[in-house]
Amino acid sequence: MAELQSPSRKAKGFLSARLYVVARRALKCEIMLSLWSPLSVTSNEFRTLALSFAGATSVAVLGGIEFWINGAPFATLGSPDPNMAIIKLSREDQAVLVASAPLVFSPAPGGAGRRGMTQVRLVNAEGSEVERALKTAYRRAAPRHRPF
Repeated sequence: MAELQSPSRKAKGFLSARLYVVARRALKCEIMLSLWSPLSVTSNEFRTLALSFAGATSVAVLGGIEFWINGAPFATLGSPDPNMAIIKLSREDQAVLVASAPLVFSPAPGGAGRRGMTQVRLVNAEGSEVERALKTAYRRAAPRHRPF
């Protein structure tokens, strides 16, 4: 019975180079599929959805667009990345969304994520998911109706 020998240095170099090429091609295909996905939400669609709520306004801030309702922000578009959005949720709502669609929703980095700020990868998102998350953020930021 022949013993298995470790590959030579030349073979190791070839294998690692081959794996690198295969991994690059797979990543390129994944990126291309995500860019051409019919399910993805564009930044214009996100903007339209955010402004469709009653009283919602947009303000340009630090290279991104913030969406406000009566002086309170509920979403930001394009601040860390043009294909990303951030939605202000409660920690409970954030946990539900992250569990239901981890490729779309993730906590924002740092302390903001622990306070409910949730990143949305628009390339991986469906319109219904984004609309549901925006409605939740809007309801949380909108003032409650108080009868006199």
